[in-house]
Amino acid sequence: MANSRRWIVLGQALVAAGLLLPATAPALAQITSLPFDLVDIADDPLARDDCGVDFTYMEWDTTTNIDASGASIADFDNDGKLDIFLPNSKDAPSKLYRNLGGLEFQDVAVAKGVDDPTFASADALFLDYDHDGDLDLWVVGHLGKTTQVLGTTAFRLFRNSGAAGGYAYVNVTSTAGFALAIMSKQTKFGWVSGVCAGDYNHDGWIDLFASFNSSSSSNDQWRLFRNAVNTVAGDPANPAYTPRIFVDATPNSGLEGEFGGNPWQPTFWDVNRDGWTDLHIAQDFTLDLMFINDKDGTFTNVASEVGLNGNPPENRNEMGTAYGDPDNDLDQDMHLTNVNFLDRFYRNDSVKLALSFTDIAMESGLHNSRFGWGTTFLDLDNDGDQDHLNVSGMEHASAEAHYNSAHLNLSPQMLPSNAGVAWADIASLVPEYASLDLPLGDSAHGQASGDLDGDGDMDVVVVRNDGEKAGVFKNTLVSSNRWLQVDLVNSGGSLDTTGSRVYLKRGNQVQLREIFTGSSFLSQESPRLHFGLGPTIGTPATGASGTVGGQPGAATGTAAASGPAGGVKKPVNSDAPDWLVVRWPDGASQYKLNPGRNKVVVVQRSTVDDTGDLDADGHLTPADLTMLQLLVADPTGFATAYPGSPGLITGDVNNDGVLDADDFTAWAALPPH
Repeated sequence: MANSRRWIVLGQALVAAGLLLPATAPALAQITSLPFDLVDIADDPLARDDCGVDFTYMEWDTTTNIDASGASIADFDNDGKLDIFLPNSKDAPSKLYRNLGGLEFQDVAVAKGVDDPTFASADALFLDYDHDGDLDLWVVGHLGKTTQVLGTTAFRLFRNSGAAGGYAYVNVTSTAGFALAIMSKQTKFGWVSGVCAGDYNHDGWIDLFASFNSSSSSNDQWRLFRNAVNTVAGDPANPAYTPRIFVDATPNSGLEGEFGGNPWQPTFWDVNRDGWTDLHIAQDFTLDLMFINDKDGTFTNVASEVGLNGNPPENRNEMGTAYGDPDNDLDQDMHLTNVNFLDRFYRNDSVKLALSFTDIAMESGLHNSRFGWGTTFLDLDNDGDQDHLNVSGMEHASAEAHYNSAHLNLSPQMLPSNAGVAWADIASLVPEYASLDLPLGDSAHGQASGDLDGDGDMDVVVVRNDGEKAGVFKNTLVSSNRWLQVDLVNSGGSLDTTGSRVYLKRGNQVQLREIFTGSSFLSQESPRLHFGLGPTIGTPATGASGTVGGQPGAATGTAAASGPAGGVKKPVNSDAPDWLVVRWPDGASQYKLNPGRNKVVVVQRSTVDDTGDLDADGHLTPADLTMLQLLVADPTGFATAYPGSPGLITGDVNNDGVLDADDFTAWAALPPH
């Protein structure tokens, strides 16, 4: 990026303010030990623990050569503990494991109404599609081997009855849409190869997307479903309930055409920060796709123009996708697993609407996941940067060894050559996860992560193939590193928070996490956002009041001290986070000063938009504009004068990822409060 460019990207502003380290560092040290391990407590021949997860994905049809399933992690019963759903194939019931605490789970699929052994399923998403404050469940699966009507063949939608109904599920598929046209061509076989959710038409309701991997024409490769009002009665016992239906919005959307290849994992993502959800699709046998939202119900593919498709295209065999900010520059980067041992790790170099991605997989050490599928960015050691895991394998290849990949993020020990992040291969130090303790390794496709035991570190669920049991990998982290986890609740108690971004500042670091509903491979990562905070650096602070999910005893404390002109001068204590800022899907901001540490904090959406409130006093005043002018002109001076201000994020008034004069204009247009 040229020095003459007048825009100041948020990441650059943080470097200038001394809150991010630049991309230079000493030589990388060899990693010989870790403060953690990943121990499988589900498929454990030594029976060190019995967590209650006893699941094997049963292959549906060996003639398809497909044996793949995923895992979904979320809190379906609103008790503050993360649960697990594992879809299974026909004649093999799916499992819903309720978290009892302490890494003990109980299968309640039959009791809650989601076992459905008549349905050959492979993927599922928890989502609050009707905004009633609980997580519903969308289950998708195999299509079969010949032409057929899509709909109930490929989908199940289970509505959560909520607290009054014991959080049981009701199958509402027949009245919720999905009645699609007959597939246009015969297919040898087909299955849903990935699903995602996001609000593509910007109406406040979450929409759905499903990709189909088959030998049919590209017109049958995927479907976009718009969430609309349903004229069929919803819940007679609850007059306030608004029924919803999913309508096929694929025709005339720009998503039809001869794109070629076979699609795998799709993900909705506002990649250009214009407030409208875009769509990325990983593909096999051809180039990937990045559909930019045209804001009128249509999309335009720009993948090659923005650097997402390198040569040669015959080596493009992407499967799973991970999104995260491992270089801590406040934008989302991508890892794509590739079965040709040629992974992609795209650093996001975009500025405003000028999208740009650079593949630094080879330079950074994240280029070979072997035969990779599910992939995840997560902070395994709570040191404040995201590490990486992915599973590997191909079914029906028993003579081929499959070993999973694990990488430690060496940031801030960054190599100048890759300008951002470098990865150390730590597979030998987590041998159970990597399957190095098995002669031929494991074959696995699905993977999802979350803090399953509530101890402040990230655990991992892996779904194996070839009739092997799913694994629940407990993180055994022993460290003084602190942590914070964030649950979001949207307006009216809705749990539809997909697309929300949370920024957290502690000391000289600002981190970004974003909620994606559908990533990895056939899986769903926990919507509870996890931040590692690093080691203790001062006197323990109690933090501000907040709700602790599933655990009693939220800590309390005082607000930050005021600085000049009412601005926030200092954080209460440098050991705990100074602030967090939520950017809701519609672009509104909400800050929380001194959110605390070593707990789960629940952020309920406020009726007040904190965008532009740089002094964090709850009001928009000329003092905020004065602070904004200083921030744009001199980020270092701003950080010195107002170290506890959330202005680095709330000052990006137009939410485009850039601090510049355009934010002055946007600030002047804000409604007063």
